[in-house]
Parts: sequence; C-alpha cells; structure tokens
Amino acid sequence: MELVCSQRSLKQYGERSRELFDYICNHWNRICIVFLFVEHMLLGFESEERALKSLVLDHTHTLGKILAKNSDVKSEEPFAAIITILKTCKQKASDLICKFGFQCRVCMGEPQDPVDLPCHHIFCLTCVRGCLNTGQMYCPMCKHELPDDFQVKVSEDIRACITLNAQFRQSCNAFFIDLVTTVCFKDNIPPSKGVILHLLSFLMVETEPIPLIRAQSQIHTKDFSPFDESMDKNPVVRSVILKLLLKYTFDEVKEYLQQYLTLIEESNILEAEDKNELYALYINCLEDSMFDRKPHECQKPADQQAYLQKETEFLSHFLDSVTASAETVTIEYLQQIARVRLCLDTAAHLLHSTQSGECENRQDAVEEFLCAVRSLCKESKNDWYRVYLIRNISSQQGVEYVQRMLRDTETYRWLFPEEVQQQNEDVGQMDQYLVYGDNYQVIREAVAKAVLEDSVQEIEDTCQRCTAPARRRTLYILLALFREVTSLYRAANTGLHPP
Repeated sequence: MELVCSQRSLKQYGERSRELFDYICNHWNRICIVFLFVEHMLLGFESEERALKSLVLDHTHTLGKILAKNSDVKSEEPFAAIITILKTCKQKASDLICKFGFQCRVCMGEPQDPVDLPCHHIFCLTCVRGCLNTGQMYCPMCKHELPDDFQVKVSEDIRACITLNAQFRQSCNAFFIDLVTTVCFKDNIPPSKGVILHLLSFLMVETEPIPLIRAQSQIHTKDFSPFDESMDKNPVVRSVILKLLLKYTFDEVKEYLQQYLTLIEESNILEAEDKNELYALYINCLEDSMFDRKPHECQKPADQQAYLQKETEFLSHFLDSVTASAETVTIEYLQQIARVRLCLDTAAHLLHSTQSGECENRQDAVEEFLCAVRSLCKESKNDWYRVYLIRNISSQQGVEYVQRMLRDTETYRWLFPEEVQQQNEDVGQMDQYLVYGDNYQVIREAVAKAVLEDSVQEIEDTCQRCTAPARRRTLYILLALFREVTSLYRAANTGLHPP
C-alpha cells in the first residue's frame, strides 16, 4: 500500500485513477495514524486503570472520525485536529489521575519529592522549604495560611500519581514523535508552513507571572512535545526539528530554519557565550545533511568531477561573499560555513590520496580544487581553516602523517600557521626519548593529538590499551608531556607558549 500511495506512483495514473488514488491514500493514511495511536496509547501504556483505557478508546473513535474527511497530516487542518485530540486526551487523563495538577509553581517542573499543602497546591520539597524558610507561612500560590502545626513531608500518594501521569504523557509523546517522523516528514515533500510553525512552537513555552514567586513572564525550552510540561531548568536547544527539516533541500526549508534561529536569539534564553554552541549545532546539522546527500551526487567519476568543480567555484568566491558578523548571523552564513567544513574534509582525503596515488578523480579537477583550498587558507587571514584541515588530516591519517607533512616545508608550508612553523624550527630536533620504544611513541602521539584536538580522552584510551606496567606508563606520559608541551617554553616566540 505504501508503494501504491507513494508520490512516485501517482505520476503513472490517469485522471480517473487519480480520484480513486486520493480516496485510497486518505483511508490508508487514516489507518496508519489510528494504528500508531492504538499502538502507543493502548498497547504501549501498561496500566490497570479501566477509566484511562475507556478514555483512550473514546478518543481513538473520535480520531478515526475526524481523519475520515482528511488524513493528510502534511496540511495544517488535520494535523491541528490530531494535536487537539491528543491534548484533550492527555488533559482528561491527568484530571482522572489527580485533579490538583502536577506542576510545581516555583520551578515549573514536575515536583521532585512532592509536598501537598492543605489548599492542595503541590510543590517540590526543596522549593516549598525555600519559601517557608523565609518566614512565609502560607501557600506561595494562593496565600492560604498554613496551620501552626503543619509539617512539611513528602506525599507518597501524590508521587504515585505523578509517576502514572508521566507514563501516560510518555505514551502521548511517543505517538506524537512517531506521527511527525514517519507521517508528516515522509516522502520528498515537506509539510505545509502551518504544520512547521506548529512544530516550532512546541520547543519553547512562556510561563505567566505569579505573585510572590516571579514578577515577569519567562520563556523556557522544553521537550519536543505538544504539552507544556517537562520544561528545562537550564536552556537546551534541540536538534530534532533541524534534522527533520534538513531532509529536504536547503532552499525549501531555509525560511523555517532562520525562523527557529531568530526565535531562540530573540527569546534571550541563552547567554552571549552560549550562542556559539547554538551556531555550532546548526552548522553540524547542516554539514550532516550535505554529507548525507554527497554520496548520491558522487556515485560516478563524472559526478565526482562535477562536484569538485562546483565546490571549487564556491571556494573561489566564498571570502568575497562573507559579510556576516557575530551579531548578524544568518542561516545562509551558517550553511556556507558548513559547506566550507565539508570542502576541507574532502581536501584532507584528497591530499592523502593524491600523494599515495590512490586518487580516482581527474587530476586537473583535483588540482583546481586543492588550489582553491590553498587560496582560502592563505587569503582568509584566519588560521581557523588551516587548523580545521589539519585536524581532519590527523583524524583520517594520524598525527605521524601530519608531522611528516610539517617537515615537508616545500610542499605543505601553506598548510601550517606561521606559529606552528616557528615551533617546528625551534623544537624540531630528534626526540631522544624514542629509545624507550614503541609504548612511549604511541603515548607521545596520543599526547600530541590531545594538544591538537584539545581533548585528553585519547590519552586515557591509549593508556588503557598500553601493556606496560603502571609506573612505566606514568614515565612515558611525563616524558611525552615534556616533549610536546613543556619544551615549547624554550621558544623565543611567546605566542608558542602553552596557555
């Protein structure tokens, strides 16, 4: 049925067949969506509460009736109808489980160690203690006075209700995620603008001001869900919507990518220094998307040559086109950075394959591409491109390969920043500690890679694999640190000194 109802099959049908095609597709989509609802909400939710199962069955029937008219959830109206049914079902289930709510009005999260006040407002144990310790002997929410003998203690009954409510919400969220990923974003056509705007709105929530607790409304990030629960105590920018949108071509979805980026920036939920992580997330998602498409574009030698020529043209004009600053970052700018990173990754592979004679591409196309990469590194006045390329080469071929390239100053001088060249000249003498054998050499390479990549994980992993006694491993690490770090202080250029 999926094959019959696919967009590719639609092109083969005549006018009469298309009418029947629409009818079949509508009811097949309806069956699939109702099946997902039953799978997650009935079969996936293990509870003996008959009232909850009866509630879900009623909403299953309602869902089937609504989808009988239009089950195309790529369009806004049926999608919004499903979300309304899901929210109604969730709210009624919560009312059945506990009519007093499940949100601590201080931290806006689900109560941890819930305390039930006489007015039946529920708070976290730590939150309510923080209020009462300031001398407030009344409910922070409604100002209802607490009796003099009131004892702050955790309610196990409320805890059990919160657990059951969380399980039901998890089933609702599982249905929602399955609906979005397998139905809304299937085939090669993205959902309508209205659906995408709905999805973007599910990533943040604005809380209203509450007297005695907070004077102003606040914006919080939350799980990708239609429910305004499970808000993050610290802002979290989620990549799920980015990855879903980037299944399609950049031009089709860049408006929504920019809208999400602007929404986060204008909400002020991130500190200025945290925005770099936001941009890095976007760049990583964009790069992954382009990388996933790359194999399909380069299956034949002619396609590979066309790809290299296209990227050569892009690199040749990249520096002239870059006008964005840290304050005016656009989605187009981030997409360009992602594309440059992918080009540098390709260059790292080609630099090795051309030297080893394994390159299968036409030599002129490869040389023009590498020439464009060299020009970018030389003319950018930004060593970031060189460092990123060196890290890629190190990741693909190892630190020793990079060190051999560094020694070949005639061929690869353009690849290394001036500071690295100076360092090589100052401390480039033979490593006298190589007499300690292969174990030392392996650990020294791990230390060099850790310095290059700003991560000690490689050192830890290498030491675990090393078969030498513990005292020997310690000696090798100290010698390697002296060789790769301490000896840098001998350089007259203070810019080469470790931070």
